[in-house]
Amino acid sequence: MSRIKRNLLIGLLFSLPALCLYFIFTIFPFFYGFYISLCQWDGFNEPQLIGIDNYIKIFQDSKVFEALSHNVIYAVGTVLVKLVFGFLIALILNKKLRGITAFRTILFTPVVISFIAIGSIWTWIYNPTQGMLNRILQNLGVMSPQNPIAWLGDARYALIAVMIVDVWEWLGYHIVLFLAGLQTIASELYESARIDGANGWQSLKYITMPQMKSVFYMNLTFCLVGGFNVFDVIMAMTKGGPYGKTEVIAKYIYDTSFGSTNKFGYATAISIFVFLLMLSVTLVILYFMRKAEEQM
Repeated sequence: MSRIKRNLLIGLLFSLPALCLYFIFTIFPFFYGFYISLCQWDGFNEPQLIGIDNYIKIFQDSKVFEALSHNVIYAVGTVLVKLVFGFLIALILNKKLRGITAFRTILFTPVVISFIAIGSIWTWIYNPTQGMLNRILQNLGVMSPQNPIAWLGDARYALIAVMIVDVWEWLGYHIVLFLAGLQTIASELYESARIDGANGWQSLKYITMPQMKSVFYMNLTFCLVGGFNVFDVIMAMTKGGPYGKTEVIAKYIYDTSFGSTNKFGYATAISIFVFLLMLSVTLVILYFMRKAEEQM
């Protein structure tokens, strides 16, 4: 046996435990889930194969697309805020200022806090009678104490209120990604531009922004995927209410699986449908990311 083949065999042997675990916990569940999506199954009795009926039912179920519309609003709204403010704050944090390290730590802290804890904290903040937000607005004279706003109980504000929590929680994560990208840009580029008479705006437009294209696309991908996977903060704060105005697709899948109907086959079909939808969006973003890298 040649040395190359022997090294390849040794590498495969060392990788085998990890590959086995990957197959058991990722590959097999995915294909088994696809099989379940073709069945009528309540989680207890034997699955009954019904073909693509579950997938046909998706396009006849108005609740699926209503939940997806909430995800779209959620994703677009949070994406815009995270990308814009994340990048601007990262530009500030990239400067050599006193106390900047402590400020970076403070901004990243919400990322590592438990979702349940975050939900509890913000549920109290949004409380219409005892919450901090309404108290502040009342002290500023913006709101009457006799007419407090039920931020999580009013269909007009509930989804926006949850989106604010999501931005507060994950903004630090995207700031770190932007900051990492900014620190990879060679300082010589800025020095050359400064010598040529470029001002700060011109350096940002012609150096920083082109160099940060791939980081923007990466952040965009994470934000969109997160917007369509959101579940925990909804469950912790609104449970899909009021009147279904914060019902997102993951919550609908959960209710379909573990609710009174126990439609595991149909819920799995919705999950795969959403997966294929997000895969398509991700592939489009990756295509533009690759084009941006080729132009650099």
